[in-house]
Amino acid sequence: MNVLNGSELFNIVNNNFKSFPISKIFIGNSGFMYLSGSIIEGFGNESSDVDLYIIYNEMDKKDIINQIPDFGNTISDECDEFIKYHFEYDGKRFDCELWRIDQVIEIIEELNNIKSLNDSGHHIISTSKLEFLHRLKIGVSIYNSHNFNKIKKSVNFLYLNLYTVLQMMYMQDRILEDVQGALLSKDIGTSFFSAKKLLKYAIHSYLAYFGETNISEKWIYRKLKRYSYNYNNDELLEKYLELQSTEYNELKAEDFVNRVISFCNKLNSNIYRKMESYSRYFPENEILISK
Repeated sequence: MNVLNGSELFNIVNNNFKSFPISKIFIGNSGFMYLSGSIIEGFGNESSDVDLYIIYNEMDKKDIINQIPDFGNTISDECDEFIKYHFEYDGKRFDCELWRIDQVIEIIEELNNIKSLNDSGHHIISTSKLEFLHRLKIGVSIYNSHNFNKIKKSVNFLYLNLYTVLQMMYMQDRILEDVQGALLSKDIGTSFFSAKKLLKYAIHSYLAYFGETNISEKWIYRKLKRYSYNYNNDELLEKYLELQSTEYNELKAEDFVNRVISFCNKLNSNIYRKMESYSRYFPENEILISK
């Protein structure tokens, strides 16, 4: 398949809405469309799907769904946040997500206005919203660039970095409890494999500080490779590979678990120091205060 430009991508998507021109979705000219995903991020390959995001104005969801051929059961079940649509063209799979503009603005405001990770017990921005914000951050406009750039500039992506760091740290705390509980109960096997999970979240947290807000587990190696290249430092990648490739040995498992915990604590301490200058952004955050 030849590389498609923005106009060609727009025409392909437009032609897949039966007789319903995609321009009708953009009532008031406030909508836009952009390309994102692994191809744009530099992680994709020839077999990767093309990810398209379509931001549309106020319109009944059913009216849009009715115009999509063979829609089947491809609607997202995540709180009806968006419509998901797939089609193939020239042997290539296209994944489309359709979000209403008011939803997009609400997501951005939710991020920009966050004061603490621990609001109302524990404030969590849903995974689908975090992924959307990340995809917006790396996205490339292919229709209505003015609207796309306006919306993109309204996002505080520093907050996205910091929030992702803190959420991954929160997850580490939860997993660490499991690791330590398994050790205390002499469940060495569970503690061993839980420690490997802990390691992944520590890496996600550390890299998020440097802008790697894609928390998909499958790209963790590629993110580490990019970090190594950008900062001319292979130590983090080498340590991760060493620990993650360690095979289970019951006699050595407890020592391995303690080494993982020690390494994760080292990474977190490094991040805590780096984030001290940003504590004003999350003045109520218990994690930054207590650590």
